[in-house]
Amino acid sequence: MRTKIGLITSLLAGGLLLSTTVSATVPFMKKYAEYYKGSKPKCATCHTTSPKLNAYGAELQKALKGGKEMTRAIFKGCEAKRPKS
Repeated sequence: MRTKIGLITSLLAGGLLLSTTVSATVPFMKKYAEYYKGSKPKCATCHTTSPKLNAYGAELQKALKGGKEMTRAIFKGCEAKRPKS
């Protein structure tokens, strides 16, 4: 019985974490596709391993501090750190 409760708790917590992570990236992905003309970012565009950010992801995070909205100027300012595809 304890095993079943632990398993259910783990699945619920994992589902909650996943849904929070995915919904947080949707606005970014749309803006990214607009700026980079339809290109869809992969996880590795901003992350080394989830949730650790690479240089580009960290630069974007820093640029967006304080609740700033993602703009073309922010993408342009972080361009030098963007991984080459």
